Amino acid sequence: MADIMHQLDWVAQSGAGDNSAEERRLDGLRLLRQVPAILELRQIDPTGREQLALSRIERDRIRSGVDWSADPGFKTALAQGSFHGDVQFRRGSEPYVVLLRRGEAPPHWVAQATVNLVFIRDLVSRLKVGEAGRAYIVTQSGRLIAHPDLRFVLRNTNLADLIGAHQAAGEPGAGLSTTDIEGRKVLSVMAAVPELDWNVVVDLPEWEAFAPIHASLLRSLMLLALALLAAIVAAIALSRKLVAPIKALGDGAARIGRGQLHERIDIRTGDELQELGEQFNQMAESLEESRAMLEDKVVARTAALKTALELASAGQKAAEEATRAKSRFLAVVGHDIRTPLSGVLGVLDLLDRSRLSQRDRRLVAMAATSGEALVDLANATLDLSRLEAGNESLDLRDFDLGALLEAVDALMRHPAEQKGLALKLRRPSPDRARLHGDPGKIQRILINLLRNAISFTERGEIEFGAELEPPSAGGSTWLTLMVRDTGIGIDRAMQGQIFRDFVQVDPETGRRNGGVGLGLAICSKLAELMGGSISVASTKGEGSSFSVRLPLATAKREPPPADRIPTQIQRVLVVDDDPVTREVARVMVGKAGHKVQAVASGEAALARLRKGAFDLVLLDMHMAGMDGVETALAMRELPGASQLRIIALTADVSPETIRRMRAAALTTILSKPITSASLMQAIGRGGARRGEGPSVALSAELPVDVAFFRTQSGLIGKERTRQLLQLLATVSEQIMKDMRTALMASDRVELQRLAHQLASSAGAVGFGRVVVLAGRLEREALVVEPDALALAVELLGRARSDAFEALAGLEDEAPGLLEVQMSRSTGSPSL
Repeated sequence: MADIMHQLDWVAQSGAGDNSAEERRLDGLRLLRQVPAILELRQIDPTGREQLALSRIERDRIRSGVDWSADPGFKTALAQGSFHGDVQFRRGSEPYVVLLRRGEAPPHWVAQATVNLVFIRDLVSRLKVGEAGRAYIVTQSGRLIAHPDLRFVLRNTNLADLIGAHQAAGEPGAGLSTTDIEGRKVLSVMAAVPELDWNVVVDLPEWEAFAPIHASLLRSLMLLALALLAAIVAAIALSRKLVAPIKALGDGAARIGRGQLHERIDIRTGDELQELGEQFNQMAESLEESRAMLEDKVVARTAALKTALELASAGQKAAEEATRAKSRFLAVVGHDIRTPLSGVLGVLDLLDRSRLSQRDRRLVAMAATSGEALVDLANATLDLSRLEAGNESLDLRDFDLGALLEAVDALMRHPAEQKGLALKLRRPSPDRARLHGDPGKIQRILINLLRNAISFTERGEIEFGAELEPPSAGGSTWLTLMVRDTGIGIDRAMQGQIFRDFVQVDPETGRRNGGVGLGLAICSKLAELMGGSISVASTKGEGSSFSVRLPLATAKREPPPADRIPTQIQRVLVVDDDPVTREVARVMVGKAGHKVQAVASGEAALARLRKGAFDLVLLDMHMAGMDGVETALAMRELPGASQLRIIALTADVSPETIRRMRAAALTTILSKPITSASLMQAIGRGGARRGEGPSVALSAELPVDVAFFRTQSGLIGKERTRQLLQLLATVSEQIMKDMRTALMASDRVELQRLAHQLASSAGAVGFGRVVVLAGRLEREALVVEPDALALAVELLGRARSDAFEALAGLEDEAPGLLEVQMSRSTGSPSL
């Protein structure tokens, strides 16, 4: 009820605003759709004239002018800010109440709502009060408005006597013994509902309330009976005590004979039998001492072995827990680094380099290289555990050392200058040396070292660079990377520990700069992976100098021309069960001049390959029926398909999925959403280096990632974009309907599949918030509670509507979409 009053305050403020009558009607329809309990909704101006009336029962009215000025509720709401009427009954069984709310700011419009109280009846019907208790709601005048048994409500039962009895009891919440409306003796408690003249009454039958007391009395009687039985047994035992000494002597001798040396014969008769028993005890004690000495030695050895085993087990568990904690941390860091990169790389992708000067083109290329380095760094944090396990592989290729150093300098200069530090680059000789190695990991080492230097240097300068040692005969070229700072320095005792995980020289400075002590550990592991080493020379308070020595080879081929693009026309088959993603990929490939065909399933792809030859297949990994891995394996078995190139398309780039795809010989992988640049790079790569294509992280801050959408629209054209958006509107609307059907049928597997399909479709046009929510629903569909699933589907539907509304505002970039969206958003609300 409080939420409805809050919504009415918003409706009243909407009437006083500048919104048109049609806009206020649409807002009212949305409120009726969001709050099914509201039967009628009205907006009344300060003079008492009705300006808008929406109803689930009668026809809607706009500016009807009906006069409400004499209505007592209107007068009270206008004077006091709010009003709620008495509970009335429609058709004799449906309770409802009229609520009015005055807008806070002048002119004071009033919003009136007729609220169906059937949900309150359902609420009290679900309340469980013991086994036979009841909860029901009564007005202050004694009128029964909600009861689990509807018959009492229909009879207009008056419980004024019960209300008076509770009020006479004094303190609120005090219980009393009475007879309920069903004629039962009950204990009754009443509590008032704030801001309403309603009371909640809870009755519990006396027999159920006193049942624990009766059970306690029964237990007491049983204990008394047991005590009496014990007394009888004790009396019997005492009577047998006369023959006990002789029997004890015989039993004791037998036990000693069986080797039970710890047993003793206890006879206290004061005669020869007691003396004989003591002799037996002395003999058994001597034998026991001899055996105990041997057993103590065995126990001591066993305890020592057990302690050693427990210590080893505890150490193993601690190490495993530390590894899991580190993996969780690295996953979060990797995700948070990816998100802001999408904006940077998207802007660089939008730049038309043909119109730039040579200097600007070089700066843009440097920025793009730096952005890619940041992507590599984000991926590296996720792979720290693989570094420790030895599962990280090298991506060896030719690279320009000077360009790499310039990219690092461009990336790190701004954060250095923000702290007032001078960043100096010492170039190698020769300046444009080309080497063969893993430039991504070399760049990650330099970036980590420079970030570390910036974090722990408050004033002065930071210098970094590289030196090359001429290769020996048949040997490697040694590259030495150097980073020197004038920071706080490192104590000699700490220099042997700083390359361990989560170790920091100054934890306070590290926390202030967002560090966690992983940078130097990653540098050390990367250097070891490439066959090199890392060292440090430092004096406390005077700065530090880090050196990394790496064995590399000279470049294997000359650099290609800067603007060379693949000219060979290829025959491409697009396989994706999502029509939107399939159409985007088909248009991108076709616009690049290649011959392209598209199919919607793995079975159809196999049939198309049997009819004709293709050079390359773009294959989605998550499809109904045959998935991507099964389809790829089946393609490999077709005659003449041994040289067929397959590029995997997937939104799931987790290590487990990547390993599964690589096990199926899928070595070229593009993460969704795909961009024209990454797609053309993968197609033009041919038989050259393979690996994972650059990933694009859509912004989820707004319903649509406008930069990504404009890039895609510019590549495929406005007409194609309009057709694609109309297709997405149709497909996504059907997916949402299927989701609600699956939700009602509790079909979680189907819900998971639909969430994946919607994420794939939405990602193709930059619906970032839809992609995030659909991906979360796909991951959690099998484990969360039904209520959480229903909420997730509802939020997903809202995000879809928000995305189309946001695109409708870009009419020059999405022509024709406004009419489509308005026709979808102004339909009758679902009741």
